[in-house]
Amino acid sequence: MDPGESVEVALAREIAEEIGGSVGTPSFLASFPNRYLFAGVEYHTCDLYFKASLAGTPERLRADPDEVASLRWLTYDQVQFDDLAFPSLQALWASLRTPGLSR
Repeated sequence: MDPGESVEVALAREIAEEIGGSVGTPSFLASFPNRYLFAGVEYHTCDLYFKASLAGTPERLRADPDEVASLRWLTYDQVQFDDLAFPSLQALWASLRTPGLSR
């Protein structure tokens, strides 16, 4: 996030910068604590997760090679839990897979 920027504005800006896309109004899903090791320092963070509709079609998106290695679109059922990189993302996915909770 940039100074003075809301989470929602940061979300839209990051999507535009990293994949050239835009989204509709985001809806908050959940937050989970996380830790990242960078340059030998452990950073404690709180990861925020949102749901939003993509404007346009995925075919027109282009990954910024400095930020994103590639783009791959999966259906909900194609996502493999063990492929999710971060504990916070795994926690989100587990909560979404719980019967009775909405996607």
